[in-house]
Amino acid sequence: MKRLFAILAVVGVISFGMTQTTNAQSTTPAATPQTEAAAPAASTTEPTVVEESSMHKELKTKFIEGDAGFMSLVAIALVLGLAFCIERIIYLSLAEVNAKKLMASIEEALEKGDVESAKTICRNTRGPVASICYQGLMRID
Repeated sequence: MKRLFAILAVVGVISFGMTQTTNAQSTTPAATPQTEAAAPAASTTEPTVVEESSMHKELKTKFIEGDAGFMSLVAIALVLGLAFCIERIIYLSLAEVNAKKLMASIEEALEKGDVESAKTICRNTRGPVASICYQGLMRID
């Protein structure tokens, strides 16, 4: 499942990178040939300032325009995020184990002096508590 998410994320990043195009120079209207009479008037005007747009501004513009290409990327991000959240909820709900009951059964096995039985109990129980107890029992001397 994790491999599938990783593959989809890489494909999404690659496709997003290919769809983004940026212009290195802004387009300005072609210069018209000036006549000799218009030359003095042109020298008194101030040059126009070209604003460079940031990535944030471009993304905001694309989002406001709402074309299908950009919105499909937003929808894909939404679906992947929801899939990840649902997967985590399912995994964590299945990983729950009654820790008090587990510890009681491990203590019962250890009181009998049967470390292998306690290890078997930990191995057969899922969850982080059982895993930590098993690692502790592996190092018991």
